[in-house]
Formats: sequence, structure tokens, C-alpha cells
Amino acid sequence: MGLFDFLKPKRSAAMVGLPPSEPPLTELDIFQDPHYLALWVNRYFLENYPLEKNYELVPDDETRESLGITFAQRERCAREYSVLRISGVSCFIKRAYDDVFWLTFSSDIAAPLTRQIFSSGWEERLKDTAEALDRYVSLMSNGNLSECSQFYMTRLYDDNSKFLRMKIAGIGDIAPSQIMDAYEIMQDAYTTVMSK
Repeated sequence: MGLFDFLKPKRSAAMVGLPPSEPPLTELDIFQDPHYLALWVNRYFLENYPLEKNYELVPDDETRESLGITFAQRERCAREYSVLRISGVSCFIKRAYDDVFWLTFSSDIAAPLTRQIFSSGWEERLKDTAEALDRYVSLMSNGNLSECSQFYMTRLYDDNSKFLRMKIAGIGDIAPSQIMDAYEIMQDAYTTVMSK
């Protein structure tokens, strides 16, 4: 490479024989394809909100001590926030799109979700995560908020000696609340894109 090579004109991809690059996807393209939408959701709801941020949402030391929340239960709680977030997005998609779109999206998003919450051995946990996602979506789509709360409590605290106390305190209500928050965010994104 010579000293003045930067002055020479660069050869374009067409001149070199490479195929021209495809135009970038529009937001509308993304929201009309379940595979692209799953990639978009992965980026904005999982990658931009890593598991470490979920630890800000788990009960604090005093609460964990008073409710007898174990280390394992705390870890399940941190992971479940990601499941709830994606459940909210999935609830919106189930409502706004046809069944084939939703099923394809759901299938595509389960793996990145499971990879985020279980860094190692995630393949063995994929089925359980996908089933939990489906259950949350089914319960919320049918308006079964109390059953959604119960499902959350059972997934996280079924082995806690103070389960009943936690249930009466309304800890399970975290699930419908988190799901609805994510639902509304996804609904806003959808409305913004589709109204352009």
C-alpha cells in the first residue's frame, strides 16, 4: 500500500462483482413479519434490558428475610421478570395479529428469552420457558388475572413456608401488572409504526 493510496477512487461492490446490498428493513416491514418482529423484540425487550437489571426489581434484603425468600427463589424471581415482559409483548401480538403470526413469533422468541435467563444449559429449559410464556399469555388473554397471579406464585414460591402469607399480601399481583406494562409498551410501538 502506497503513501497516497487514499487518493485513489474506491471500487464499488458492483465493480468488484459483489451483489448489491439489500435496502434496510423499514419499521413496517419488521412489524409485518413474525421473524423480524421476534428479532426486534429480542433487541429492545431482552438485549436492552439484561437480566442484571431485573435484580433491581427483586425484593430487598429486609423483605426477603421477613418472607423467608431463599437465594434460589430470588434467582427465579429475577429471571421471571424477563418472562413476564415477553409475556406482555406476546399478549399484544396474540390480540393484534392472526394465530399463525402469533405462533411463529412465540416460537421464535422463546429461544432468546431462555438464553437470557439461563446462560448455561438453556436448551434443556427451553420447553419449560415456552410453556410458561404460553400459560401467561393464555391466562391474561382470557382475563384470568387471579389465576395469572397464582401461576406466578407457584412458579416462584411454591417451596416457601410463607407462601400463604405472600399470596394474601398480593405478591402474585406483580405478574399481571408487569405483563400489562409490557403490553402497553408494545401497543404504543405498534400504533406508532402502523399509523405512519
